[in-house]
Amino acid sequence: MRNLLLGSILLICPTWVFGIQESPLEIRVFDVGYGQAVLLKTNSCATLVDAGPAASAEKIAGWLVEHGIRRLDHVLVSHDHPDHAGGLEKLLSLCSVGTVWRSLRRGDRLSLSSNLTVRVLGPEELSGDPNDDSLVLIFEWGKTRLLFPGDIGEKRQGEIADKDRRWLKKVRWVLWPHHGDRLHPDFERLLKKPNVFWVVSVGPNPYGLPNPAWMNPGKVPARLFRTDRDGSLVFLADRHGRLEVGR
Repeated sequence: MRNLLLGSILLICPTWVFGIQESPLEIRVFDVGYGQAVLLKTNSCATLVDAGPAASAEKIAGWLVEHGIRRLDHVLVSHDHPDHAGGLEKLLSLCSVGTVWRSLRRGDRLSLSSNLTVRVLGPEELSGDPNDDSLVLIFEWGKTRLLFPGDIGEKRQGEIADKDRRWLKKVRWVLWPHHGDRLHPDFERLLKKPNVFWVVSVGPNPYGLPNPAWMNPGKVPARLFRTDRDGSLVFLADRHGRLEVGR
């Protein structure tokens, strides 16, 4: 499956996938071990969310060159832990990069391309805990919503679920917070629906993640993907709320 998912998405005809004359949004979750690095690619913009650990920089840069991506227009860093930001310095030396976004706050909204925007749900105020102070991002691609909650814990998840219920109810794709750790009941209730794709970006680690209690058959979402089992992952989204696994 790893080789299948790493196959170039460029070979897929968007018309064949969705039946419409429109290039899809490509969501590529790199297998960086214990860490996170996700590329969002439209036909006019390349955005990276986190850069994984230091050892992943050359792998990511090599993939970009191999697939003709000469520039990262935007890099968003959820927080400064090494599993999310450790590869950033090296990546900046290997790639042409436009804007690096770090200190965003709740209420900020960025237009990344003509059809791709990102809305910042958190943090509102810093707590001093790097995990809970992660950027919480919703990417909007037409009617398709993608949630990147960084490493926020249960308390922050509950706050987001309370304040942003209307946004979470529209989400179709979510990165599981903190590499598969515990979920707040309200956060889980809003997002664990049959049509929502869940992704755990994780590799060997000393923290016991993903949390085994949340990976048993009675707890896992209907559509769950894990980089430690599946390797790098590719998803395609159109602007009408339709989403599928890339082939």
